[in-house]
Amino acid sequence: LAGSYLAGSFPGGAPVLLTFGDSIPEATLLGLRNLRVRHVIVLGGPAAVSPEVEDQLRSTPSSADPPTGGAPLMLDVVRLGGADRYETANMVARFAGLAYPGTVDLSGLGAVPRKTAILATGESFPDALAAAPLAFAGARDGVANSTRPTGFPLFLTRRDQLAPAARDALVDLGIQQVLVLGGEVAIGGGVTGALGALGIVAVRLGGDDRTATAAAVAEFARRSDGFGLGWGSVRAELTRGDSFPDALAVSVHGGKLLAPTLLTIDPLSLGAGTAAYLRSQAGRLTALDVLGGSAAVADPTVQAALDALTGAVP
Repeated sequence: LAGSYLAGSFPGGAPVLLTFGDSIPEATLLGLRNLRVRHVIVLGGPAAVSPEVEDQLRSTPSSADPPTGGAPLMLDVVRLGGADRYETANMVARFAGLAYPGTVDLSGLGAVPRKTAILATGESFPDALAAAPLAFAGARDGVANSTRPTGFPLFLTRRDQLAPAARDALVDLGIQQVLVLGGEVAIGGGVTGALGALGIVAVRLGGDDRTATAAAVAEFARRSDGFGLGWGSVRAELTRGDSFPDALAVSVHGGKLLAPTLLTIDPLSLGAGTAAYLRSQAGRLTALDVLGGSAAVADPTVQAALDALTGAVP
C-alpha cells in the first residue's frame, strides 16, 4: 500500500506490478519483459511475497539492453520488507530518501510549504488506496516546479495508537504536516494527539464510509484555494472499494495524470460518497477511467457513475 510513494520517487515514475504470494503470474512476467525492466523492488516480507518469488525474479533475464557485446543481464532484485505492514511502509519511505517528501502550504496565507506525509489505517486498505495518486504525485506546484520527486510518503497506523514505525519515520524525515485519512472510526483522536505532541499539524480528510473518504481526498487534490493540492482535476478513476489489486496497480496512472481515485462499495454498488462527488463535478470532469473488468465494476455501476456525472435521473 505504501509503494505508490516509492514509485513516484523515480524519474518518470516506476510501474507497480502484482504477484501471487508464491509464484509470479505470466501477465507480470510479460509486463517485466515489455517494459524492459532491469531493477525490481519487492515490497513486503516473506509472508507477503515468498522467497521463491524473489528467487524466480533473480533468475529471470532482463529485457533491458545488455552492455555492448555482453551477455543478457538478470533482473536486479531488492526486497523492502519489515516485520509487519507498518515497518514495511517505514522502510519504503526511507528507501526513497530523506530529502524527497513533497511540500504543500495549506494555510491559505502564502506561508512556507510544509513537508507532508499521509497517514492511513493499517487495519483496512480502502483509505490508503484512495490516497495512492497523492502519494505518487504530491502537489501540482511541486510537480511543475521541481526536478525531483514531490510525492507524499504514506504511513500506516493502528486506530488508537500511532504505530512506532510511523512515528520514527515521521520524525526522521522531518515531516511537519500529515494528511490523516478517514474519520475517528479509522484513526482515533489518540493518534492525532500523538502527532500534535511531535509538533506535526494534522489535517483530517474523512467521510462516513470508504466512498466518502475517497471523495474527500479527491476534492482535496482538486482544490486550488489554499486548502488543496491544486490538481484542477478534469479526470478521475473509478475502482472497486472492496478489493485492492486494481487500484494498487494503477495508482501510478492516476498520479501521472493527476487523476484522483474514487471507490465503489462493491462491484454492484457505486456508493453515496462517490455519487455525490461525481454530481458535484458535472462540467468539470471530462473523463472517467473505470479500472478492472465488469466483474470488478459491473456495467450498471458504471452507468450509475455516468448518470451522476451527467445529472441524468436513473
